[in-house]
Amino acid sequence: ITDLIRSYHGTDKVFGDTQISRPYIAWKTKKNADIMFPRLKGLWEGKDIIIVEGVKTRLGVGNDLFTGAKSIKRILGPATNAFDHLDEILAKIEEVRTNEMVIMALGPTATILAAELSAKGIQAIDIGHVDIEYEWYLRGSKSHELIPGKFTNEAAQGSNVDDCDDTWYTSQIVARI
Repeated sequence: ITDLIRSYHGTDKVFGDTQISRPYIAWKTKKNADIMFPRLKGLWEGKDIIIVEGVKTRLGVGNDLFTGAKSIKRILGPATNAFDHLDEILAKIEEVRTNEMVIMALGPTATILAAELSAKGIQAIDIGHVDIEYEWYLRGSKSHELIPGKFTNEAAQGSNVDDCDDTWYTSQIVARI
């Protein structure tokens, strides 16, 4: 498909893959996940980051996805309908951020935020479902199973999430929307 796109748009353009944060569950062969997860972790390895996520998303809690980051701050947004708070979330990111990379998992709102932040020269990545995909990968899951303690919108009862008192996680929260 890349060749088809390049035939219309040329070879001087760089194209991304919207499935970059989903290297596991949908693929027949799971071997690419062995390559992709370490590469994804490399994006924030040794860097200061701000994670902007839904209040029940909990990226990296219970796994090693972000252990390579130099530091982590978290801004928690709504679990659903974050777009209704787009301006407030953007303002909070700009208020809290000093020089950190911004990693987002906030539904379609993250895509818009990534574009707006990038236009301002801020490195921002809509990382989507990477944490849930990583959890499924670690478990060897064959289907969209529920991940306890995390909003798993693709699993039955996935929006019913208990409170989290993990001190590593709660110490990183700098703002709630």
